[in-house]
Amino acid sequence: MRRTLKKAFSLLEVMVALGILSVALFVLIDGQATAVLMTLEASKITVATTLAQEKMSECVLILESEGFQENDINKEGDFEDGIFSEFRAGGLDGTFDDANAEEYEDYHWAYTIRKVDLNLSGDIASMAAGFAGSGMAGEEAAAATQEQSQQMDLNDMGISNDMLTDQISPFIREIRVIVWWGDEDFDEEKSDDWVEIVTHVVNPTGQVVPAAPQ
Repeated sequence: MRRTLKKAFSLLEVMVALGILSVALFVLIDGQATAVLMTLEASKITVATTLAQEKMSECVLILESEGFQENDINKEGDFEDGIFSEFRAGGLDGTFDDANAEEYEDYHWAYTIRKVDLNLSGDIASMAAGFAGSGMAGEEAAAATQEQSQQMDLNDMGISNDMLTDQISPFIREIRVIVWWGDEDFDEEKSDDWVEIVTHVVNPTGQVVPAAPQ
C-alpha cells in the first residue's frame, strides 16, 4: 500500500515569500505617495502661475492709471484681500469668496516695476557679427560686420550705455511678479516653491510722474 506524500511550505519559503511581498508593497506605496506629492506640487504651481498672471494684470492697470513713476516700485503682500486689492480704489473689485480666500491664504506675492537697464554692448557691429557667425546671416555677412566693427563703436561716438538708458527708460518699464507659497518670508535662493513671470510695458508718451517728495 502506497502512502500519499503531502507537500508543505517550509518556514524558509514562507519567509522569503513574505519578504518579496513586503518589498513589492513598499515600492507600490512609495510610487503612489510620490505621484500624490507630484500632483499636489503641480497643482500649487498652476495656482501660483494663475495668481501671478492676475497680479501682473493689476500692475499693468496701475501703470495705465497712475503713469510711469520716476522711481522703481517694490511691493509685497498676500491674497487675503483679493488680487486687485491695490486697484480697488479705481473701481475694480477683486475680492474672493470666503472659500477662495481660504484656498489662497497660503500664497504670497511680490512685484517690482523698474526702469530697464539696457546693458548694451558698446560695439553694435560685434553683436551683429555674433549673429552672423552663428549662421543667421551667412559667412559673407560675418566678414562684413567684422570689418565694420572697427568703425561702429558707440563709445567712440560719445554715446554711453547710461546715455541710451536715460533716453529710453521713460518709454519702457519691466514688471517682475513673484508668487510663492508656504512661509511668508521668502528667499528665492533657498526655496523652490515659487513662480516668476516678467513682462515689459511701453509708454508711448514718454511722460514720467515725478517722485513724491520725501
